[in-house]
Amino acid sequence: MPRRSANSAWASSGPPRNSHSTRKPLNLQTKQLTTGLAVLVGLLFLVAAVLYFTQSAGSLPGFLPGHEAGVTTHHTKHGILALALAVCCFVAARFFWGPATDTNA
Repeated sequence: MPRRSANSAWASSGPPRNSHSTRKPLNLQTKQLTTGLAVLVGLLFLVAAVLYFTQSAGSLPGFLPGHEAGVTTHHTKHGILALALAVCCFVAARFFWGPATDTNA
């Protein structure tokens, strides 16, 4: 198979070799959307964690996993997991927003 020269069409097609250095930063609207979504999901997990810690399994809403009619125990492990997921969402929201930029530099 013959080799193509550097001036051929193949040489100019495709992404640049250093595509990671040419990546554009996210615009403000995208940052706000992803941050807001992560905070909203984190709040939902936080509410679920409070429900798991305070309500018995029989008193949980039917849409939450762990609802068992007539059971008086609490789902502590479910609450711990929901709390951990809430913290992960809040940390992700912080990273989605990104560090503060220094305008003096």
